[in-house]
Amino acid sequence: MDKVEPDGRERLEWYGERKGVNGITYFGSLNTSIFIVSVVWEESSEDLYRPILEEILDSFEYYQ
Repeated sequence: MDKVEPDGRERLEWYGERKGVNGITYFGSLNTSIFIVSVVWEESSEDLYRPILEEILDSFEYYQ
């Protein structure tokens, strides 16, 4: 699922079926630069790691 955040970044949640991994990727641009930030976890460890990874991603601030 892809959605635009209030600050202009895009958040993409994805699943890699062949590897059995899930991920969240943020991407955006600033002036002439593009940034991409991703976190990835295996399905078997989602309950343990996803809450921590979501907290880290939520702490990210984007300044224009």
